[in-house]
Amino acid sequence: MKIMLVLLIFNCFQSISQIASPPQIPLPEISLKPIVDGTTILFIQCPAEFPGGIDSLKHYYEDFGKHIPDNWADSSFNKLGYVLFVVEKDGTLSNIEVRRSITKEADVFMLELVQKMPKWTPACDQYGPVRCRSSLPITFIRPD
Repeated sequence: MKIMLVLLIFNCFQSISQIASPPQIPLPEISLKPIVDGTTILFIQCPAEFPGGIDSLKHYYEDFGKHIPDNWADSSFNKLGYVLFVVEKDGTLSNIEVRRSITKEADVFMLELVQKMPKWTPACDQYGPVRCRSSLPITFIRPD
């Protein structure tokens, strides 16, 4: 019985020691050249930002939100929309489009809100400013 137990343990260690290591796969080389064409970057080191940060953006929303027409009759008008745009190297916004629509009037309002924004601080990588795609959530809340 002791001999079988010793043989069984020895056999387990022998089978474990024969497992081959996984093959080494070479990783592709990454080019670290600066981007000089009009390519839009999605993953960057420092993202584009509204001048003054999030707090200034909230104040801009509130000031611009005072111009919402009172005749929007939907009483349960608590909706969320998204506007997608590109922040250029100089901070201007381009390719502005509504990504998540609410109503026709709200979409026009969201486009106008983004089009009238001041220049943003552009996104950057290790070589300087780059074009970057960004999106903004815009929530319409009906006051009580």
